[in-house]
Amino acid sequence: MPQFDDDEDLLWEEEDEEQAEVEEDSNELDELIAEVDELSDTGQFRKAVRQWRRSIDRFSDEPRAYHHYGLTCFRLLEEEAAYQPNWDTEPSLVGLYEEASGALEEAVNLEEDNFEAWNILGALYALRENYREAIGAWERSLAIEPNQEQVREDLETVRHRFGKDRE
Repeated sequence: MPQFDDDEDLLWEEEDEEQAEVEEDSNELDELIAEVDELSDTGQFRKAVRQWRRSIDRFSDEPRAYHHYGLTCFRLLEEEAAYQPNWDTEPSLVGLYEEASGALEEAVNLEEDNFEAWNILGALYALRENYREAIGAWERSLAIEPNQEQVREDLETVRHRFGKDRE
């Protein structure tokens, strides 16, 4: 039977504990995402955003957390903007826009090939009529995952709109 010294045994135990913590955090994040998605799917966007605000610090190194946080903020903003034509002058909605863009930008900073986060970021920029930024985000997404017909259509629409706005 092989003999191991105590330092090597401790190292393996620490690695096992670290792996268990990572798996536990991942499971908790999965549960949170499912909970918040359920709230969002039933139109409870405000409650879903509050849940992310309370939880995001716990998952500060997880791109998926920022991705879903930004998506949830975007969905609330999209709903609110539909009822307020000048939403981009309303301080609370501008703050929500900044919260969404900050979360999504952090998601792509942590995971540059997250084409879905780039897509949402593009849609968010387009909602605020930041066409140059929307085009850049969607081009980045398509460079990662070229087979996205809806993104191509949205990109062409924004390019057309951006071109008209520059005239």
